[in-house]
Amino acid sequence: MLQQYWEIRRNLCPSPLWRDEGQRPAGALPISCVRRVLAEGSVERDAVSYADGAGFYGYLIGGNVRQLS
Repeated sequence: MLQQYWEIRRNLCPSPLWRDEGQRPAGALPISCVRRVLAEGSVERDAVSYADGAGFYGYLIGGNVRQLS
């Protein structure tokens, strides 16, 4: 769990990707993670997380903004 925390903090995609802990809701997006470096150098990560025991999952959009001078 601690390793996944640091992957998220650094906007990295976990390898291997998460595994569902419960039933994934009908129509839910598949587990995925994409990391992009944008033209100005900032990093964006879009991820669809695992489903927990109650069937909840998250769509996470995050990034590190590079300050332009």
